Amino acid sequence: MNEWTLFWGGSGTSMIGATQTGSLDQESKMEEPDSHDRGSEADKIVDHTDVVADEENSSVKVAGKGKRKFLDEGAETRKKKVLCKRSAEKFLTFGPETMSFIEGLIRTSATSLGDVLSMQMANMERVFTERMEKMEIEVSQLKDAISLTGEGSYPSKKETEEAPLNSKAKEAPPKSKGAQAPPKSKGAQAQPKRKGDQPTPTKKDGKKIATETNDFDFGLSTQDLRDLSQATFVDGFDLSQVKVETLSKSKPFNMAPLQWNDEEMDRTKEDSPDAALVFFREEDWEKVRTWSTSSTPIRIGPATLDFEIANRLMDKSEWLNSLEIDAAMYVFRERTSLKRWRPHRVAFMTVVFSNMIKKEYGHLEAQGRKSYMLHNLLLQFGKGVLPPHGRTHEIWNIDVDRLYVPVHVSGNHWIALCISFVTRSIEVFDCSGKKRYKEVDGFANLIPRIVKAVQPMRHQKDFAVGAYTVSYVPVGNLNKSACDCGVYAVKFIECHALGLELSLLHDGNIIEARHRILWDLWEAANDPELIDRMSKYQSPECLSSTVEEIL
Repeated sequence: MNEWTLFWGGSGTSMIGATQTGSLDQESKMEEPDSHDRGSEADKIVDHTDVVADEENSSVKVAGKGKRKFLDEGAETRKKKVLCKRSAEKFLTFGPETMSFIEGLIRTSATSLGDVLSMQMANMERVFTERMEKMEIEVSQLKDAISLTGEGSYPSKKETEEAPLNSKAKEAPPKSKGAQAPPKSKGAQAQPKRKGDQPTPTKKDGKKIATETNDFDFGLSTQDLRDLSQATFVDGFDLSQVKVETLSKSKPFNMAPLQWNDEEMDRTKEDSPDAALVFFREEDWEKVRTWSTSSTPIRIGPATLDFEIANRLMDKSEWLNSLEIDAAMYVFRERTSLKRWRPHRVAFMTVVFSNMIKKEYGHLEAQGRKSYMLHNLLLQFGKGVLPPHGRTHEIWNIDVDRLYVPVHVSGNHWIALCISFVTRSIEVFDCSGKKRYKEVDGFANLIPRIVKAVQPMRHQKDFAVGAYTVSYVPVGNLNKSACDCGVYAVKFIECHALGLELSLLHDGNIIEARHRILWDLWEAANDPELIDRMSKYQSPECLSSTVEEIL
């Protein structure tokens, strides 16, 4: 009672303020121990109790006037451990759906692997069969050659099939008494004949065997034909000729029938995009087969179509020579002059021309550009008098707009050029994709001089002799076999002249392109109109005045 009296009985503001201040201090002092004690109890409760699952915060509320939160750092870790443990216990075993999926996956993989292995085994079996067939063909050819050399006749097909590979040659049947000759050893060569000796025909099974003298309408025997040079360059024959390196090793003149592989032919159809370049009908090709069994070379322009040319065109491992390339250019010229082709105002040059350009460019560099004088034969080319089997008397840049030229470069390689007088440019077609600056420079510098020299006098001052621009046409990486560059050069010229896409030619159809060149040459050699033109052929004056051309 006295305390309440003293508390309210004081006078003045200071007493009240002091009393209030004192009371607040006492109240705070009384709350501090209380809060401390409760915090300790809360800590104990938190430390000795588990985490409740539905607890959102890791703090504990404290009863009292104020609310304080205490962070439990281990709560989250313990919660994660509990969840991982429960998840591991739940997925400890696979369910039926999972097991079914795994079994199906293993079964599908095993089936796919079996299919792949079966396909590979089938391919290996097919390749092995093809190689065995090729080997049998080669063995058969070898037996034919041995039999032809040793006995002078071909074995029949039945004998070839029945005789084992390691069997010895059959003995010749006995001849009439008194005329029996000593047996010839296998592979023995015939003795050379002396002058004046008459060929003695031999008989086998009562049939007469052909003698070695065959008439090819040239009055020459087989031995004489073998002695003739098949090279492009002949000393003293043609001043426009330039000697070039040999493209391939020379082979003896083989008159045996060619070997044909039907699987490598007749792959294309008449309506295919590349039909104009590679297609030929089977009935037409049969004519070439028939010719191959005979021994009759046929004339085609500047060349003679014989088994030497045919073998190079049929064998994909052989480089083409200038003989067949010039013959192909002759066919292109005749098709253009007879209006069988749509292209006009074009000229197809020969290998002789390209060789002369390379030779004369060396003289130009040696003598100097101001002192050099054009060779007369180059002027005859520019006036359309040459090539000999392609005289049109059409002047460059007046009657002709562009030239197509096959060029032999170093490394037994062929390229093709398209020279335009209108754009003063040269397009290079090279299946290897390389740059041929040295070989093309001669054309870029000499062609402008020839064009200016053959123009009428009143127009010569309007022509410059500056070099033509050179560009390389992209054709891709071709010629994987490294022996088809000559075929690509000929077909690039044909493709560009006809306005076809160069992409139509590729390594997949280059074998058919070889066969098509052979068919084109054979067809032209048997064309009645071309045969008539050949019979009326006269050598140009520029050549006949100096050397005599042999037909």
